[in-house]
Amino acid sequence: MRKSIRVALGLIAFILSLGGNAQMWGQVVGPAMVGGVQYHPITEADAADALAHAVTATASLEQRLNTAGDSAAGWKAYLGWDKYQEQIRKPKPDTKLLSNVYGKLAAGHEGLEQKWFAELRGSLGQYLAVVGGVGNADLEAAVQAKLEALDKQIKSLSSPPKSEETGKISDSLLWLETARQAPQLVQETRARFSSPNFQVRISGAVLGLGTGGPVDEVAPIDDVIIGTTIHGSGRTIAHTHVSLTENSNFAMFDVVMRGVNYSNTIGHNGPVCIYATGTTQITACKRFWFDVDGMHALTAAANAEAHTKINNIQSIKGRRIVERIAWRKAGQQLGQAEAVASQHARGKVGPRVDAQAEPQIRDANEKFATKTKKPLVEWRLFPRLLSFATTTAGIEIRGVEGLNSQLAASLPPPELTRPAEITVRVHESTINNGAENILTGMRLTDDMVRRTAKELLGQLPDQLLSDKDKEPFTVVFPKEQLPRVPPITVLFAEGRISITLRGREFYTGEKRQPGMYITATYKFEQSPQGYKAIRQGDLQIYGFGQRPGAPRSFRQEAIWKALQRKFGKLFGPEIALKGIKLGGKFESAGQFVPTEIISQNGWMAVGYNRSGGSTVVAAMQ
Repeated sequence: MRKSIRVALGLIAFILSLGGNAQMWGQVVGPAMVGGVQYHPITEADAADALAHAVTATASLEQRLNTAGDSAAGWKAYLGWDKYQEQIRKPKPDTKLLSNVYGKLAAGHEGLEQKWFAELRGSLGQYLAVVGGVGNADLEAAVQAKLEALDKQIKSLSSPPKSEETGKISDSLLWLETARQAPQLVQETRARFSSPNFQVRISGAVLGLGTGGPVDEVAPIDDVIIGTTIHGSGRTIAHTHVSLTENSNFAMFDVVMRGVNYSNTIGHNGPVCIYATGTTQITACKRFWFDVDGMHALTAAANAEAHTKINNIQSIKGRRIVERIAWRKAGQQLGQAEAVASQHARGKVGPRVDAQAEPQIRDANEKFATKTKKPLVEWRLFPRLLSFATTTAGIEIRGVEGLNSQLAASLPPPELTRPAEITVRVHESTINNGAENILTGMRLTDDMVRRTAKELLGQLPDQLLSDKDKEPFTVVFPKEQLPRVPPITVLFAEGRISITLRGREFYTGEKRQPGMYITATYKFEQSPQGYKAIRQGDLQIYGFGQRPGAPRSFRQEAIWKALQRKFGKLFGPEIALKGIKLGGKFESAGQFVPTEIISQNGWMAVGYNRSGGSTVVAAMQ
């Protein structure tokens, strides 16, 4: 039974959700709404409020540094922590010192992407902007211009909206929020552009692979029934399966076991020994559900119906009369004995199921908390919204990836045309928001990439193997700024994926090189061997802030060749999409391979089925 209760927590991926209507976007901000916004002069009270947020973020970082061990001393020395702490506690701290600390927090060193540093960096930036706006006579006109720009940005949206268009709207909202203007307008507009941006559906059949299966166990029997002490052994042969019940609030399933226990026992009652065999029909059901905190379960419910066959009764002293009396009495009490045995079996099966499930739930929750949720929270990648649901076909998990200031999906995802055992739908904002949160302003070295890839994947992909005869390589991503320049973006459209990396500057060894954009575009194609991503033409590499095809300067030419060599290896001409292989008990299912891919309107939807199953035709739109 122990192996059959394995929970499917490892399947929890991220998900998506309800969509919106593209026709509504032009109505999000109308002239009446813009005209109705009241200008709010920034006051000393606003500065004090922004400072309070910075103080809170400072306390959080201080608490984290106090548990960071030896590395804390280095970070405190780097930030000038003692002087900073002295200033941040003042009603009007030295903005020059705070600006210096902000610059260090935004320097892009490894570790500064963690949430404690990032939240302090954000709150300090907010405070510096707010305190600089106190008494600013030009702010009202700037606010009015920004509101009008926002109105035009929304009314001119394409159908479907493009990422660069929603990016401009996001920048305008962040500008207004930083300037402490139109909070209701900012909130309502973000809500219209914040439909869930990822979704995973897992069929009941797949879930059953990790929780269902055969049971064959042998266990001792020790009991007392109507004054008879019984010893022996029982063999339970059963099967477990998953049962799904519709639930709009939880990813919930029941693990149901049905089987028979075959027993062989000897009973001792006074002067006789009773030899019996029995069959007990058993049923047990344990309900599991999971949410953002992990896996939970109810106490198992069980039922049992015992039937006993007395094969022999022997007197300890060999007295036949005692045996005849015992046979007659046993026959009279057999029904009562079976009822008691059924009751005892029910009392044992449920607790036994609970006892076997409890350590597995505890282990799954510990792994989820430490290996999944904790690092995602620390990197500011844990979804800000998650919803769970169960249908008769499987379970769904939907969510919004991104900070409160980032926009998510604006259209619903496409539906696959054929059945799939696992369906993953990802909006481009899921990846773009995460990349922005992690990589903005960061200095990314070869060693950091290889180390992170190995930690996440367990092994180093061939594309990232060290090129020992080449100089160390570093990419420096764009800093926090408005308008924002995303470090990495992906676009899903027309059966393709386009990936753009923006390096503000590069380093080959110690030599500083000019910034460049690198774009690779792939088309998904299906062959008898499976899906492949085929690169469309060469990599596009062009100057930072320029357009593709712009002439290269002499300085750009050298780094262009280096980038062609390096990223040509990472973004190869052809990438085989091998699919996914689940661990644990799911490993027996083998490989789940893509059997349908749809890439359109900012969404990529992928259907996975077990390798060797029925072929699903590709749908490329």
